Amino acid sequence: MPLTVNCQCGAKVEAPDDGSATRVNCPNCGAAIFLMGLSETGDVPETYGIAGGEDFEPAEIAPPPVVVPDSSSTVRPPGWFDRYKASPESRKGERAKMVEVIVKVGSAATAADPFAAALYHAATRPDAEGAIAEVAKVATSGHPVYTPVAVAFLEHVGPSEAKGASAVLRMLLDARDPQAQLILVQCLQRIGPTPIVHVRDLIAALGSPQSSIYLWVVQCLTLIGPAAKKAGDALYKTLKLTQHDLRLAVIEALGAIAGDPERVVPLLLQALKHQNPEYRRRGATALG
Repeated sequence: MPLTVNCQCGAKVEAPDDGSATRVNCPNCGAAIFLMGLSETGDVPETYGIAGGEDFEPAEIAPPPVVVPDSSSTVRPPGWFDRYKASPESRKGERAKMVEVIVKVGSAATAADPFAAALYHAATRPDAEGAIAEVAKVATSGHPVYTPVAVAFLEHVGPSEAKGASAVLRMLLDARDPQAQLILVQCLQRIGPTPIVHVRDLIAALGSPQSSIYLWVVQCLTLIGPAAKKAGDALYKTLKLTQHDLRLAVIEALGAIAGDPERVVPLLLQALKHQNPEYRRRGATALG
């Protein structure tokens, strides 16, 4: 016999009572009703409805403590989720309500609601290498409810999330939707250049038509240094571009990689003769 659930909008929704479902959607308002924690009358608690009242104040959400081997007194520096919680914008509106729902029920909705599960895993394990990738997948999914939450999460990423840059870059290389590409590019820019990226992915990204991601890639190759020597051929082609910031970055990258000196040194010597003093400065530094 089906279970009758009372939605927050006042509608009555029928749901199976045999445990085969973890959630139902209200046909009236579209809210997701999770079938756990219901009162004996079938009422939905305020914290379990996505479409709650505007006066709802979410409880403080704390990620599980991070255990550092042989250093129990070490405190993890603030990460993206800590910065999100500390942001004034995260204490109001639908985003804060959704985080409350995700943390409470995401673990039980893994099969029925993979996007909620992905956000739950990211919010409860923000230090995990795949956390940012999970958030980015939801942010680029176009989901009407979860995408705004994931985009809000990504607004607070930074250099501390560098270990997720490779996964985000691979997603960008596969993305075809312009809006999804923009979200991923902005995420990488917030993370900033990092040497913790696979050189093969960076070489593939050198073919990107977006100058902002191209510059980010070249800066990553500079940080990687000699280990990125396979990117040399792709970098040489960049010197033909007209954008001065890209050409200057490539000069610096060629010096840092220090591969194929018979080919690189003449190019850097040409930079020393450039009328622009910045070219001469970068060329001298690269030769060093």
